[in-house]
Amino acid sequence: MTTPQPPYAAPQDPVAAPPFSEYRATPAPAERRGLALAAFAIAMATAVLSLVIFVAQLLAIGRFQVNMPLATAVTVISSIVVSLLAVASLVLGIIAARGARPVMAGIAIGISVAHLASQAMSLLAPVLMSW
Repeated sequence: MTTPQPPYAAPQDPVAAPPFSEYRATPAPAERRGLALAAFAIAMATAVLSLVIFVAQLLAIGRFQVNMPLATAVTVISSIVVSLLAVASLVLGIIAARGARPVMAGIAIGISVAHLASQAMSLLAPVLMSW
């Protein structure tokens, strides 16, 4: 005579196992977490640096009457630095977007795209104004 099995016993057939039996989600790799944080930090540093440079240029030209060739050189160098930081943040954000912190990576991507668009418009504005 066989003993009855309780209703909660594991099935005898391994194919008939319940669909959610032993699945465990694996966490995202730690390097992608760091990439999202790095992309966000670089994007925020880009935003702060851009604001500081803008205010410094306004003060230098308006209040201290710096000559225009020097102000133009500082503007070109600062635009290149801000653009390179924005590109670095954009690349890191795109790589980190599939990691553990997609929201932080998305914010970094958004800030970077906004900076790159503003840099492109600041380069195109003199051309458009000369027509």
